[in-house]
Amino acid sequence: MIVEIGHFSLILATFLAIAQLVISFITLRSPNLIATSSAKSSEEFYTFNLIRQIPLVVCLLTTISLVLLIISFIQNDFSSLYVASHSSRELPLIFRITATWGAHEGSLLLWLWMLTAWGAVAAFINGNLPQRLVIRILVVLSFLIISFNLFIIYTSSPFLRLFPIPENGRDLNPLLQDIGLAIHPPTLYMGYVGTTIPFAAVVAFFIGKELNAKIFMDLIKWLRPWIIVTSLFLSIGIVLGSWWAYYELGWGGWWFWDPVENVSLLPWLVSIALLHMLYVNKRNILHNWVIILSLAGFSLSLIGTFIVRSGILTSVHAFATDPARGTAILLFLLLTIGTSMVIYVIKVPSLIKSLNTDNSLSFPTRESLLFLMNVLFTAAMFVVLFGTLYPLILETLGLGQISVGRPYFHQSFIPIAAPTALLLGLSLNAKWGSQNWRSFLENAKIRNSFWITVIMTVIGIVIFYPHGFEKVLFISIAIALGGWVISTSLISIYSEKKSARAIGKTLAHIGFGMFIIAATLSTQLAIEKDVLIQKGDEFDIVDDYRIVLGDVMQIEASNYISVIAEIELYKSDELIDVLHPEKRSYILFAMPTSESAIYSTIGSDILIAIGALQDDSISLRIIYKPFLLFLWISGILVSVGLLLAIVDRKKKSTKYNGTPESVNDNKASL
Repeated sequence: MIVEIGHFSLILATFLAIAQLVISFITLRSPNLIATSSAKSSEEFYTFNLIRQIPLVVCLLTTISLVLLIISFIQNDFSSLYVASHSSRELPLIFRITATWGAHEGSLLLWLWMLTAWGAVAAFINGNLPQRLVIRILVVLSFLIISFNLFIIYTSSPFLRLFPIPENGRDLNPLLQDIGLAIHPPTLYMGYVGTTIPFAAVVAFFIGKELNAKIFMDLIKWLRPWIIVTSLFLSIGIVLGSWWAYYELGWGGWWFWDPVENVSLLPWLVSIALLHMLYVNKRNILHNWVIILSLAGFSLSLIGTFIVRSGILTSVHAFATDPARGTAILLFLLLTIGTSMVIYVIKVPSLIKSLNTDNSLSFPTRESLLFLMNVLFTAAMFVVLFGTLYPLILETLGLGQISVGRPYFHQSFIPIAAPTALLLGLSLNAKWGSQNWRSFLENAKIRNSFWITVIMTVIGIVIFYPHGFEKVLFISIAIALGGWVISTSLISIYSEKKSARAIGKTLAHIGFGMFIIAATLSTQLAIEKDVLIQKGDEFDIVDDYRIVLGDVMQIEASNYISVIAEIELYKSDELIDVLHPEKRSYILFAMPTSESAIYSTIGSDILIAIGALQDDSISLRIIYKPFLLFLWISGILVSVGLLLAIVDRKKKSTKYNGTPESVNDNKASL
């Protein structure tokens, strides 16, 4: 009955969301209800309250569906087609739980649950926004929830029965049998789904009969914490995904420009651009950019959903195999994005006219530099989008297959990232409003940052000169750009009030500068070696590091057989660690995987993975990655910086004590 109850809860949630749409439309059309932002009667208050409480019930019902699916996995209910396809009796408990979202149907249910959770929060945390606008935001969110619900129920239900019931399941994809599956997808999905709030808010504002400039500015102010939270989850999700790929796949890298990696980067670039543009928008300018970036973030999340779940990719990330599902997602994508763009084209001119603002920018002010930086962020987004979609479009149209990989992205993306770092550093110490070039160039903070950057670059050239001209050239450019961002961030904090937001901004920018340096150093100075080695053999790696192969053991786990190599790691003839890389062969899934062994220090990583196995020897892949720890630290700094920005937000939400009289009534009607 668990499967049927889960399916019924999903259907009931759909009907409730439809009921909310109907009630909302009736309420919005009635001239006697919610005529202003305040409730003039008990009837108005309770109608508005009902509309806000329905999303909570929808979220509760979706939670029941997700929890019951998890219970089905825990209980090894192989009468469920989804459980039988992605679990087994031998699968450890933690992976039976995470297998819930380890494939197409479950991942969409997790996505839907997060969407209902965001909607439930938005229903009650709506600041001083007029009730009509709040209702329309919930209408847009309900439309999205209904669409995803119907898609799951009709094409991707995880609650289908299987007859006859098998004795055991097919097991979970071995690459997903890792603790990373428990934290990486949910975190990234929270960021993806978070882009729905700015999208719903902007669309809801424009489908109103009036375009009130004051309410638009209040709406943008309300969106700021949502966008920060979205950027935070996207940042954490991408960092966790890179870390997972690094240690789990055994390739020794943290980013491969895989199409699914790229589609996670796209909404992140837009969210970061939008976050910076919101600070420019405080000057009551460039509203167009805020609007279009709000729409673009969710549109790119939908494009990512289509790419991952349409069946057009073969990847550890790509879950769908039925083209019909891809067609349904594509139609929904075209409808949603197309409708929002039409609304934008029709309504934005009237809004801009009502705002009566001057969008001209004078250089070199802070807002002009931030604007140029966001133009580059947007250009980087288009570079990644083109490189990701172009091969897929050609293949779909039958025009052949091409591979767009690392060379294209490095040659296109990096030249855009470099001036972005330069502009970021300049903007941190530039003035708002007006500033002439002379005062800008004579700015003591900028001069000090420049000389600190020069000193850092010279030291870097001296240290890394033995590695050759080409490597030193790339490294020196990275140190110059990263050092510039770090130095300008540290200097700018002294002239600001030491609030959580200011400290968070500084940490995030320092993390960005550290990332530029660490990513370049780990790439340029990496050493990769493949060696065939026998027991007792020694092999020199780098910097007095050498390994000695000890015993090679075979063990049997619950659902795989593992060959484990015992590798002694020496530095200057001193034993510093014993590493145990594994080669696993999964019994039910019939798929081998490599479990890397990693020795990490502040200065470098040594990663060892087992390749081919022979009678009396094994093949080892040995990768030396310097300064990789600082790359993970940079991701942590960015995430902590965004978290501090959230903590610093003042609580200005509308409060009420349960009576109509307590509702805030200081806004005009929309």
